[in-house]
Amino acid sequence: MDHTTANHFKQALIARAIELGMDPLQRNTCSPGINALAQMYAVVVRYPHLLQAFETDLLVHDFRLLSSPDAPERFVWTIRPCGTTIFFPDAGAGTEFLNFMRISTSSVAYTFDGDKLEKVLNPEYAAQFLAEPEAAAA
Repeated sequence: MDHTTANHFKQALIARAIELGMDPLQRNTCSPGINALAQMYAVVVRYPHLLQAFETDLLVHDFRLLSSPDAPERFVWTIRPCGTTIFFPDAGAGTEFLNFMRISTSSVAYTFDGDKLEKVLNPEYAAQFLAEPEAAAA
């Protein structure tokens, strides 16, 4: 993602946080979705090679989903040169994620636990993370 596009994304995040009545400078006032998007922004700025095309996956689709009031608190996010994908905890989501990672070998995955976005070093861990019910993770 180029610098100009990343800057527009950052401004859109701040504007959406303000629309939702949050203070984007005070992390504790942000929703999990806005918090996740801010961390996703940091990933694309630090590693611009991870998202080179289909930036609308992040800028439109992920943004719309995670900045909505119904945003999931936990998920696995994958980023690759040609887009992003979000996997939500659900029956079968772990298997779906593992199949996706086998096919999309250029993907890098991150878990989001409602607070922190963490790079996945072991895809099996992420699959297990997706298999856990939300109530058990809270």
